[in-house]
Amino acid sequence: MKNDNAPSMFKDTDKKRDKRNKDTAFSWFEKNYEKGNKIMPERHKEYLDEWLEIKETLTAQKTDTKKMATGGMAEQDASVSELDELNNWWRNQLATNWNE
Repeated sequence: MKNDNAPSMFKDTDKKRDKRNKDTAFSWFEKNYEKGNKIMPERHKEYLDEWLEIKETLTAQKTDTKKMATGGMAEQDASVSELDELNNWWRNQLATNWNE
């Protein structure tokens, strides 16, 4: 006989257990899998594909953020580094006649 008046901590225990297992697996992946430890516990293998998909999505979003941080430029010339730009600016400053 099931007690419908049971406290909420005893309801949905399967969902809570699954979420806890998933969180534990994701934590393990962050700590170990990215550092090259590909030997994982059996209980984490079912969450690997989901974690890799999330990781790929976050990486793609992070790249977009980097592009936005460069002043909104869609692409930068790969042959021109920041140091080259600074050197060019410095040469222009030295060439400027400051006595005007």
